Amino acid sequence: MTEISVQIRAVGIPVEWCRLNGVRHLGISSRTDVVDLVSTERATAEFSATVEVVEKATGRDFRGPYVFGRVGERFLYLNWGSRSAHGWATGKGGRVKLQLGFVGPIDLEAALSGSTLIADLVLGTPKGTPVFATVRAPVLTWRASDGLR
Repeated sequence: MTEISVQIRAVGIPVEWCRLNGVRHLGISSRTDVVDLVSTERATAEFSATVEVVEKATGRDFRGPYVFGRVGERFLYLNWGSRSAHGWATGKGGRVKLQLGFVGPIDLEAALSGSTLIADLVLGTPKGTPVFATVRAPVLTWRASDGLR
C-alpha cells in the first residue's frame, strides 16, 4: 500500500445560484462527514486528501477515509449544502463525484513516486448552476505535479 496526496483545485463556483438557493458551503466527504468547508461566496475552493493505493491481483484499488464506491468504481465526493447547528443539509445542493478511475496511468505512477495528484475542476455550468453527479473531462482533469507549479 502506498499513500498519495490529492489536491482538488475547483474554480467557477456559481456564487449567485448558491446565494439564491441557500447553498452556503462546499466540502469534501470524509467517511460519514463533510469536512473542510469553503464558503460558496468565493469563486474558488481547494481541498486536500490522502488516498491509499493498494496493489491487488486484479489491479490497483483505492482506499481511505475520502474514498467511496465499489472496487473498480472508486471516487471522491464534493458536497454542496449548508452546515448549521443541526448538521449538514444539502437542500437544493447535491454532490459531485470525482472518479479515481479517470486518473491516467502516467499521472498515477507519478503520484505513487511522490508527486501530488491534482484534480482541476470547474464547478459551474454555462447556465450559472452548479455541476452535480459524475464529472468528466473537460470539467474535470487529473494531472500529477511535483508541487512546483
